[in-house]
Amino acid sequence: MRLYLNIFLVFMILSLFLFNKKQKIMAISENQLCSTKFEKATIYHGPNNKNIARFVLKKGYPLFVLERRKGWIKIIDPENRVGWIKKDNLSNEPRALTKNKIIIENEDMVIMPNVSVKLIKVKNNECIIEIEKKQIKLNKNDLWICP
Repeated sequence: MRLYLNIFLVFMILSLFLFNKKQKIMAISENQLCSTKFEKATIYHGPNNKNIARFVLKKGYPLFVLERRKGWIKIIDPENRVGWIKKDNLSNEPRALTKNKIIIENEDMVIMPNVSVKLIKVKNNECIIEIEKKQIKLNKNDLWICP
C-alpha cells in the first residue's frame, strides 16, 4: 500500500512540474497576436496601475504585442491605439477583427464589420477563421491581423 502511495505522490509532483513547464511555454511574447481574456480589460498609458487608464476593451478583442515589461504588455489595437495591459488580462488565443461586411454565400452567413473572430491559420493572403463553430476561408485583406 505504501508503495502505491509513493508512486501516486511522484506522479502528482511530476504532473505539476510538467503543467508549470507548459504554462511557461505558452507565455505571451513580442510580435505576437493575442486577445483580451476577461469581460473588461483596461489599457493604461504606462506599465503600472498608477498610470491613467486610456480605454477599456471587451473580451476577445484582438491585440498585437509590441513589448513586455515586468508583468505588463505594451500592445497596439486595430484602431492603432497603443497602451499597456496587465499580462494576466491577455489570452494566447490569436484573434482578428473584420474590416468590412463579409458575405459567405455557401454558408448563408453575413459577418458584420468590427467582429472579433478566432484566427486559425494565416498563409500568404488567405486566412482561416472560426466563427459560430464553423471554419471559413477569407482574404487576409478582410481582417485586421497585425499592424
